[in-house]
Amino acid sequence: RGARAAAFAGRHSLAIYLLHQPLLLGALTGLVAVTGPHPRAGLAKFRADYVETCTRTGGEPALCRIAARCTGDALRKEGLWSVEGRGFTAPERVRAQGLSQRCYEASEGTAPAP
Repeated sequence: RGARAAAFAGRHSLAIYLLHQPLLLGALTGLVAVTGPHPRAGLAKFRADYVETCTRTGGEPALCRIAARCTGDALRKEGLWSVEGRGFTAPERVRAQGLSQRCYEASEGTAPAP
């Protein structure tokens, strides 16, 4: 019985392969549609971009890394973190800039973290 099943699977391996790929992709797409993206999606890129911009404008690299971590966490905590790429509204931009500034000041030790 097992040998017959193995022989059948061997003869039809291409069909099995071609069928399981779209089924698996569909199942994973459905799962992501239901659960949404991972909460930390894009966080590493945000931090890297933040550090690059911060150091380019004169910030100390070590302080920029601390501020990047703090800002990412603060944006998530305040409900401003978005992985869809949607830009901020004007009031959201002001809030985000304030969080970023407070985080940098906190990394310098001149203010409490937000």
